[in-house]
This record gives sequence, C-alpha cells and structure tokens, in this order.
Amino acid sequence: MSNIQLTTLTPVHVGSGELLQYNADFVEDKDGSDSYIYVVEPAKILQLIGMENIDRWISIIENAGNTKEFVQKFSPIKSPEAFSSRKILNFAKKIQKGQILNETIHNGFGFPYIPGSSLKGAIRTAVLASLVGRVNDKEEKILSKDRKGKTIISDKKIQNELFGNDAKNDLFRFVEVGDAYFDKGSEAAFRMIHLNITNKNSLLDDSKSQIVETIDQEKKSVFRLNINLNRYHFAKEKWDQAVSYSKNKVINSPGKLPECLQSVENLFQTINAHTLKLVNDEIKFWKEIDQKKAGADNYLDVMKSIQGEIINCTKGKECILRLGHASGWRFITGAWAENLNNFYSEVVPAARPNNDKYPDDVFPKTRRVEEEYQDLLGFVKLTLIH
Repeated sequence: MSNIQLTTLTPVHVGSGELLQYNADFVEDKDGSDSYIYVVEPAKILQLIGMENIDRWISIIENAGNTKEFVQKFSPIKSPEAFSSRKILNFAKKIQKGQILNETIHNGFGFPYIPGSSLKGAIRTAVLASLVGRVNDKEEKILSKDRKGKTIISDKKIQNELFGNDAKNDLFRFVEVGDAYFDKGSEAAFRMIHLNITNKNSLLDDSKSQIVETIDQEKKSVFRLNINLNRYHFAKEKWDQAVSYSKNKVINSPGKLPECLQSVENLFQTINAHTLKLVNDEIKFWKEIDQKKAGADNYLDVMKSIQGEIINCTKGKECILRLGHASGWRFITGAWAENLNNFYSEVVPAARPNNDKYPDDVFPKTRRVEEEYQDLLGFVKLTLIH
C-alpha cells in the first residue's frame, strides 16, 4: 500500500448531486475585500428567527426573496456566518436571482473530498487508452443493440477483453484506491462558461454559464493506492487449481496483468504519457483555432502550464491526472475512439444527438473554462510518498 500526495493544480469539482438555490440554500456576502458564498444551515436560521416566523421564511423562499436580509431583521448578528454551515471563497461575479450552485461532495463531517471511485475511474481511462491498441476489430466491438434494437455505442466488450469479463475477474479489482480528503475551507466557487467554436468572432460563450463549488487549486491531500499483487497471484493460483479439476468446464479467469498494472511506478508512467498526449493534442488544435478567432489564448496558457508540469514529473514517482466535472469529452473518454474508422459515422452521432444538424462542426467543439481567466478544472498531481 502506497501513500500518494495529491495536489490540485487547477480547481476540482466532483459533484454531490445537490443543486443549491441562490438566496434560499446559499447567500453571498463580503468579508473584507473577499467575496464569500455561505451555505445556509436551516437549524441555525430557526434559532435566530424563532419557530413563530417559520411561515414567513418559507414564503421568502417560495417567492425567491432574500434570505440574508430576512434573517437580519430578526437578529443583531449581521454576518451570514452565524446561520451557515460553511463559507466558500467566491470568484463567481454577479450571481443573480434564480441561479444555482453545483455543490462539491463532502463527507458527513463537512470535509470536501475526491472519492477513490473518481480517482480510480480516471486511472482506468488512462490505462484503457494505453492498452486499446492491442484490441482487434474495435469498430465492430463498440457497436451493440439496446432492448428496442437501436444501435448504441459502448466500450463494454473492449473493456471486458482488456480487463476481464465480469466484476469478479476485472483486473481493476486489484487496484485499490482510497478517498482524498481536504481541510475545511479548501472550497472556492467559480463561474464556468464555454470556449465554443461558432460563427462568432469570439470563442467565449457565457450563454449557459454554471456556478460550481470546487476544491481550490494548490490544495493538498494524501490518499492510499495499492496494486494488490498478492491478491492477484492468489486469485490466479486458485483459477489454475480449479482448471485442473474442472473436467473441461469453462471457468472465468483473471487475465494477465499488463505491465502498467504491475507497480505504482509503472502506472504513474502510463498515466503521465496518456495525459501528455491529450494535452499536446489540445495545444495543437487550439493553436490553429486561435489564429482565426479570439478567446483561446488563456486556455492555451493553462494547457502549456500543465504540459510543463507533466514534462517535469519525476519518472515513476509523479504524474498528472485529470478528473471530475468539466474535464471534457476527450479527457473523460480517453479520446482513443478518435482513431476508429467509424468515429465520425457512428461514435460522433451517438455522442452528439442530432449530429446531422452540425455536419461541418468539429467534435468536440466546446470546452468548459472559468469565466475571468479561462482556468480549467480537474488537473491534479500525484506524488508517490512511499
């Protein structure tokens, strides 16, 4: 079992599934020169306003009124900190009535964290992308039918071929990843907009902005990562024993462990190579776009900064991974499908509904960026401690 230090190079959002309504579930206030979002704690509000005013409070919420101003009528304490569960450093400008905040996940004690399942999913994508070249007939294997006979795109057959046919034999059951917990107060809120290739001269599109709570950049955590080789060899040995007594009965086996899963050091090199390829592709693509339309310079600057971080990683001891919300289609999927012969005829129409309306558009044509500086979400640095 290895201890891994995780450092957020850019803000990271892994959603809790909760959408918080402005002036009902959260309010905004200044603390000195900084702006903060305060997440409302109903029990604390009731203590301040009294049970006799609960109907008035409900009316304020239903009519999209101002919870902060309402509470301050009943309490000499003016700071929202008195009736909130936590405060979030706020970089989202001009929050308006009706807007929502996408909450990042917290544990029961209020600590923000990146779940081990999110880390493991991103690691699995990197490994899949690095191994997929050894799979034959990928174009056919990604096609399947749903219950109604409609053709759908799925990489299930390819994953089964590389990692195992079912959960009991999936090679990633030997990769054990813990949660990464951060200190309270590590949160920051940003407004995310699109970098969107359209007919407009500017690439920046704020028509569908989102406010997201994140674990801010330059925050650190330590989590546990283990490639359980003992468990793998034990399972393999049991399989070999079962085969010798099976009398030709088909028994599922954990497959051969690929080299990239034989040590944490090997895994880190695979992750780093994968992330570097995607970052290099992004830089090349957006350089060409930036020559024609304004708006991608800051995006390119961030990508070049991440590129430098990847190149400077100590081999086998450090790597850069991207995960979570706003990572984009290419990083979420690993982008290996782009090399398939039927990428544009089968994959793109499945990924972009009504694709026939956009036959000349590149895919994907949008990226989510932070409103003011076009910062990106989801890049983390992993460092092997021991």
